[in-house]
Amino acid sequence: MIEEFYREKLSWNERISSVIGKDHSHIDRFILDRNPKLVFTEDNKINLEQIYTESEEVRFDSSPYDEYYQCIKATFNLDDINTFCDVGCATGHLVENMLNECDSCGIENFQYHKDNASENVKSCINVFDIRDPFEENLKFDLVNCTELAEHVDPKFIDVFLDNLKKLTGKYLIFTWSSTYPPADAPPQHVSPLYPDDVEKLMKSWGFELDREKTEKFLKHSVSYRNFYFWWRESLTIWKVK
Repeated sequence: MIEEFYREKLSWNERISSVIGKDHSHIDRFILDRNPKLVFTEDNKINLEQIYTESEEVRFDSSPYDEYYQCIKATFNLDDINTFCDVGCATGHLVENMLNECDSCGIENFQYHKDNASENVKSCINVFDIRDPFEENLKFDLVNCTELAEHVDPKFIDVFLDNLKKLTGKYLIFTWSSTYPPADAPPQHVSPLYPDDVEKLMKSWGFELDREKTEKFLKHSVSYRNFYFWWRESLTIWKVK
C-alpha cells in the first residue's frame, strides 16, 4: 500500500529519475500514519497550508541566523557579493543580516512569515511558490537555500532546481536532508535525498561542488552554539559551472 502511494503521489518525473536511477526517495514507513494527512490539490501539489501552520513554523529567535551570517562572512569575500537571495527565507532573519553587506531579498511561500518579519526586512520578502517556474530574469551573486529541498513535492523537484539555477549567478549555499522526522511528526519531508544523489542532480543542473568553501563554512560553524546542527548535516556550497 505504501509502495503504491509512492508510485502514484510521491514519484519523481523522468527528468529526476533518469539522473539518479530511482523513481522516488527512500520510503517513509510512517507516511500514511502521519497527521495531518497529505492532501493534494487539483494540480497535483501537496496542500501545504495543512501541514505548515503559523504557530509551529514562525521562528522568532534570530540567533541561529545571526551565527549563520557570521559563517558566510568567514567563507566568502563579500566585496565580490553584490546581491543575495534567501530561497525559503521564512521571517527573513538571514536577509536582515545580509542587508548589512549588499542588496538582499528573500523568497518565501507563506504570507504569515512575511507578516511576522521585522519592518526593515518585510518589503524584501517576496511571497512565491517555488514549485512554480520563476519567470523573472534575475540573478544573485549568492543564493542561500536551506531546509527546503526535502520539503518540495517530488513531482516538482525539477522545477525547484530550474529555479535555483536561474537565480544563482555565482554561488549557492544549499542543504538537502536525507532523513525523516520522528513517527509522530507531520509529513513534511517528502523528498529526502542521500548526498550522492544530491550531487548527481546538482551536477546535472550545471552546478559544481566547491569543496574548499564547504569545508571552510562547516569548520567555522562548529564554534557557534546556536547554529542549527541539522544545517551542518547536509550543507554544501556550489558554484555555477
